[in-house]
Amino acid sequence: MQNQIISTQSQRDTASDTKGKRLLIIGGDGRCHQIRRLYNELCLACIVWQCTRETDASRRRFEHLIRGRGFDIVVLLSGLVRHQHLADVRRLCRQEGIQLLVLYRSPNPSQVSAALKRQMELRRS
Repeated sequence: MQNQIISTQSQRDTASDTKGKRLLIIGGDGRCHQIRRLYNELCLACIVWQCTRETDASRRRFEHLIRGRGFDIVVLLSGLVRHQHLADVRRLCRQEGIQLLVLYRSPNPSQVSAALKRQMELRRS
């Protein structure tokens, strides 16, 4: 996919933080337009959206993706997954050293950007 021109300074800053990274989203249903927008605006190398709707409650739907797949950032949509998934994903990301962003619903580039900035500020303080 060809990257779109990033218009604002904030978007450019975020793209520099996410450029070339691999993103895994867990929860809800991925929609093509959302995936394309995230991919383009965040300048990602790869994006995978693992749906949890109508699946079993165990972590096996996403555990293999977190372990050893080379993702840099995992986004968990807490309003669209089971409570146990949140605990499982947190533990797996901590074990694998993967950055975890917990968002309530379907992500957009601004949400991901803001969550990344908050995490960076917290780490600095």
